[in-house]
Amino acid sequence: TDGQVVCGKTQTQDTDISLDVKRKSTFRGGVVISPVPGGVEVDNSSLIVGAGNNDIITGSDHCIGSGNNVQITNSDCSIAVGQTVVITDSNNSACLGSNSSIFGSNSCGSIGANNRIGRSGAGYVTLQSHAVGNSNLIESQSNQQGSLGFIFGHDNTIQNLQQNSFALGFSNSITTQHRNVFMVGGDLAGV
Repeated sequence: TDGQVVCGKTQTQDTDISLDVKRKSTFRGGVVISPVPGGVEVDNSSLIVGAGNNDIITGSDHCIGSGNNVQITNSDCSIAVGQTVVITDSNNSACLGSNSSIFGSNSCGSIGANNRIGRSGAGYVTLQSHAVGNSNLIESQSNQQGSLGFIFGHDNTIQNLQQNSFALGFSNSITTQHRNVFMVGGDLAGV
């Protein structure tokens, strides 16, 4: 009545709940959809749809996490989807896939498996970088800020990034301090 909806279950049986909402629905605080919601943490204005296995959004507003063991910490306006996906200290970032992470790297994206952008811990800042594929790594120098690293492929490495470097293909690597490096192909060592 009067636009209010009350949901619940009886003490003797679970009941299916069907809602027909004709206006907007408002939630104050975070929203959790999980079979084990007691093990989930979520901040205000964020959403977790997960297994309840270490799914966490903390210190992060306006985020979405979906999957199993999805964690977003200190990273506003970010999205993590998949299995064992971590975004830490990385505002406006997205990580989709499995066993991938983004650390200290604003406006970054990872799609695939076993990708990492940035490094856990202070001092590595990698901005506006993206990895698409599997087993890729992008990171700046210690105590330096790097930006615009792009990887598309498998098993590529861009380390000590200063600015504007690309790896397309497989097993391409650049580990010295650099900028404006383009590697296209396989088993290449950028200079």
